[in-house]
Amino acid sequence: ENPPRLENEKAEQVEQYIQAQKENKMLKDQVMKAAEDEKKQLKALQMQYRARENEVRAQFFERQEEMVDADKRNTEMSHRVAEMEERIMELEQHVKDVESGVFNLPQATAKIKEQKRELEALHNRLSTKTKD
Repeated sequence: ENPPRLENEKAEQVEQYIQAQKENKMLKDQVMKAAEDEKKQLKALQMQYRARENEVRAQFFERQEEMVDADKRNTEMSHRVAEMEERIMELEQHVKDVESGVFNLPQATAKIKEQKRELEALHNRLSTKTKD
């Protein structure tokens, strides 16, 4: 049989082994818990990232649509300005034609010139009579 001292050492070593096993299990549990927490935190961060990415993407497409609308408005304005410039040129030409008598008004222009000459002649006669 084993002496009591040996039994005590053996019991103490078994006790230390059991204690080491408990500490080892506790450490493994802590590592597992930390790994699970890390996975949860990573998943939460990924969800936040995706949400922000979707938000930024939506803002980008919204701005892109605004740019397309602005381009359309600019194009429409350019067409309107071109139409107005064309109309102004037509009106200026019409005025020139009327002033030069080309616009189907040669008789009226001739009559106006004739009346101007008559008016000048009347003024001349009137001024010569008032001088006398």
